[in-house]
Amino acid sequence: MVRSKVAFRIRQKHNRQGTSKPTKLNTAKLSTISHRGIFYQEMDSALAQWEEKENSTPDEEWAALQQVVYNTAKTYIGKPNRTYQDWFDPSNQELQTLMSRRDQAHQRVLQNRSTRSTTATYKDACRLLHKRTRALKSDWYERKAVELQSVADKTGRASTMD
Repeated sequence: MVRSKVAFRIRQKHNRQGTSKPTKLNTAKLSTISHRGIFYQEMDSALAQWEEKENSTPDEEWAALQQVVYNTAKTYIGKPNRTYQDWFDPSNQELQTLMSRRDQAHQRVLQNRSTRSTTATYKDACRLLHKRTRALKSDWYERKAVELQSVADKTGRASTMD
């Protein structure tokens, strides 16, 4: 009796060195007619300059066409601007005072490293600022969870993250 073990592993496809994965483009710019018209003109001029090579396979031609279209779109449209929700108010006076206190204590530590009181003051200021920002962040997450739950309840969906 022969017994063998086979280990099947699906390997991830590796990108070739020097190539990068295409990034998403800001297609929201194309919603206005003026931007769309200029984009069409840019694309027409780029495609007019594109030359098909002789003795190339259809795959190579498609890849070259894809590069021309993508590069033109990337130069004109660009990448989308990322928008993140702030979990704190940057104009919060309490945070401003804590940050200024921390910065002042840091300057004193840089000027005179040998004293224990300045380093203790700096560590205390950092601790207070960190504690307050953690509290603000947890409050924001709690409010966000309530908001998402209310949206899920209104729409009757089990998951709003689909």
